[in-house]
Amino acid sequence: MSDLQSGFATPQEAEVAFYSAFAKCDTKAMDAVWAEEKVVCIHPDAQPIFGYDGVTRSWANILNSAELPDMLFNVVNSTVKDSLAIHVVEEQFVVGNDATVIILATNVYQKFEAGWLMIEHHGSTVPTELEKRTMQ
Repeated sequence: MSDLQSGFATPQEAEVAFYSAFAKCDTKAMDAVWAEEKVVCIHPDAQPIFGYDGVTRSWANILNSAELPDMLFNVVNSTVKDSLAIHVVEEQFVVGNDATVIILATNVYQKFEAGWLMIEHHGSTVPTELEKRTMQ
């Protein structure tokens, strides 16, 4: 584990660090949230990205080209078992003319010797009311 990956005392602290890095577009802080091996990230409507280098590069691409997002997050379900924690999170982003985009994410954290780090993030868009009606 590198100096960046010191880990967090709890999965909740890792979660707060993840969303703080996201909200501040801070690539170094984002890098520090992720474990260095056996990680996967699936951004909304995208293919899975495997491995620390690919995952952190994808976040750098997103964060370096973004304006500071107006976002909130709410953990809607949390399961902790031994050295794994799984959080289902509702991410709310205000875009454009105060329109809100909601992403549901599953974040998985693992406890390592040095502390808790993220090993998986999967974000998925939530259909709008119009999309829901056309799917029925």
